[in-house]
Amino acid sequence: MRISETLFDGLPEESVGALPAENQSFYDAGFDPLRFVQDVKDGVYHVEHKESHMVLPWGPLLRANKAQQRLIFSILRMLEKGGPCRMLVLKGRRVGASTGIINLIVAFLMQLGWKAAIVAHTEESAKTLLGIARTTWQHMPQPKPDLYKDNEGLLQWGEARKANRLRGMLGHQATLSCTTAKGTYVHSGGGISIMLYSEAAKYTSIGDAKKQQDFILSSMGSVSKSGPTLVIMETTANGTEGLFPTTWNNAVAGKNDWVPHFISFMDDHTCRRRPPQNYDWSQWLQEDREKEQFLKHLGCMPEQLYFRRYTLENDMNFDFDAFDQEFPATPTLAFRSSGRRAFPKRLIEKALLDVRPALATYNQTLTGSERGWEPADVP
Repeated sequence: MRISETLFDGLPEESVGALPAENQSFYDAGFDPLRFVQDVKDGVYHVEHKESHMVLPWGPLLRANKAQQRLIFSILRMLEKGGPCRMLVLKGRRVGASTGIINLIVAFLMQLGWKAAIVAHTEESAKTLLGIARTTWQHMPQPKPDLYKDNEGLLQWGEARKANRLRGMLGHQATLSCTTAKGTYVHSGGGISIMLYSEAAKYTSIGDAKKQQDFILSSMGSVSKSGPTLVIMETTANGTEGLFPTTWNNAVAGKNDWVPHFISFMDDHTCRRRPPQNYDWSQWLQEDREKEQFLKHLGCMPEQLYFRRYTLENDMNFDFDAFDQEFPATPTLAFRSSGRRAFPKRLIEKALLDVRPALATYNQTLTGSERGWEPADVP
């Protein structure tokens, strides 16, 4: 028998139509954003408050957190377009971006029953992120899908009774796995519809920027190629090299399909501090005055300026680069102020101002006893 290229000619059209449409959106697949928002209002979602560590309804906390609101809104708007959706989130620390994204992922899993995955930069972070999803599900009212598997790094929903599963009664199936970037390959098996890379610019455990880029691009191969999918890379800045800053710059320039979303410290409602009565604004470092004027031009309010001064003075020992990385005002400041410098950029710039002409130079072009220090040509 000879197999020819015409073997599959004549297949019925229905078999082609059964494949997922490439431009199908999450909403076409059955996700209802209005139901998600109503569930948040009704107290279905709970989170651990970062200050008190109490588990509280997410709704009032989300109402107060405008930065988190805008992030969720941006994701939901992006999902309208259909097909593969890709977002970059550049943020400061502790703005609640991860909490908001994971609660949205849980909503996808509860409504659609899909497969999602998270990559974290440390083991502690991996446990925390999976714990957010676990807490959200635990406090959901009944009826809700059974969580029949809760292993380290894996939450799996479906029919809890093994006898029923053996009979093919699988129930509402959904999976959320979470691992660290340490290793050569994670989330094998494919079929993932939602992937979150947490602190995507800080996968230093697997090597330099090139190795981190290779890892992310390889692991993205686990994401489904057809139908609606979502990939989010969120991080604080960590230098100007690597996949995240390169992809960010290309996204801003409109050279790829990634959606850039920046969260400034001025968007974070916790980054405010009321100045003391009769506070003397003139008592501050002269070299930082121009930077403060720039921040005012961006819309920085007095409470935010004082928060910056207070944090620099009391928590960061006047490390301006560290502040711009942890509490960025613009993407440019975040990228340029981060990375692995041996000395803060501000101190280097100050030292360069104090450079004096050399008094002598070492001449190594000569040989023997003639090699050595020579007086410099000082004007």
